[in-house]
Amino acid sequence: MQHVLIAGGSGLVGSRLCELAKLKGHKVSILSRSNSNKEGFIHWNPNKGEIDKTSLTDIDYLVNLSGENIAKKAWSKKRKKELRDSRIISTEFLAEQFNSINHQLKAVVNASAIGFYKSSLTEEMTEDENPSDGFMAELCNNWEQAAQAFQKNNIRTVIIRIGLVLSNIGGAYKAMATPAKFGIGSYLGNGKQKMPWVHIDDLCNMILFALENENMKGVYNTTVPNAPSNKTFTKALLKSFHSLNIMPPTPAFILKMVLGERSEILLNSYNPSAEKLLNTGFQFEYTDLTKTFSSLK
Repeated sequence: MQHVLIAGGSGLVGSRLCELAKLKGHKVSILSRSNSNKEGFIHWNPNKGEIDKTSLTDIDYLVNLSGENIAKKAWSKKRKKELRDSRIISTEFLAEQFNSINHQLKAVVNASAIGFYKSSLTEEMTEDENPSDGFMAELCNNWEQAAQAFQKNNIRTVIIRIGLVLSNIGGAYKAMATPAKFGIGSYLGNGKQKMPWVHIDDLCNMILFALENENMKGVYNTTVPNAPSNKTFTKALLKSFHSLNIMPPTPAFILKMVLGERSEILLNSYNPSAEKLLNTGFQFEYTDLTKTFSSLK
């Protein structure tokens, strides 16, 4: 039995990861900003420099998923600072704590996102690409740079660039599925932009695989091979609810007007390669949208 510590363990991915890690026989602890004394929770507040270092001395693996939801609120200057601090300060703090104690972690998996890449309809992006321009790319790049600090103590570090995570508990799928049940759905802009996705169980199993696979280190894309277009994705979603009627597209200019800079999340075309991950021996259970949507009902 290994002891896995999760930052961001109450979020969409983190909560499912806790379940699957326990099913594999691991002991799981969650970092929590509340002063909870509940078993399995460790109090921390990276902004105040608070954590009980003695609780870290029996941790085997760390998974850092900490970060405010990038799509939830408008990107004001204040919100951008919150998005940065919740990722970068927390990552730097964790690295500092583990590097300062007399205990060697076996591995760290640190989150990042496909917003690191430039938008492209045709070019497939590998992990050695340079970061693009703009807020999302800068945020991802700074987050990944912060995670490099774990390597100062020779801790094996895996950085996972996450795309659209499909779950029936929350997130984007639930938001799209609710109107789709009533036959309501439309593609966004011209609908040609790629939608790199991953089933939440595949992502969580991938994280556990990365923790245990001593040959894995560095950056990995985590989305399925051959990302569909937004139009293809939307049609498949509607079909899963037995609706063949797709509504007129939502014009890009309306999304930009309503969402501002945040519209990049919906309109940019990210096309990450899955080759490096597949070469590790990891196998996706869900690569077909029809099977995936069926599993989420």
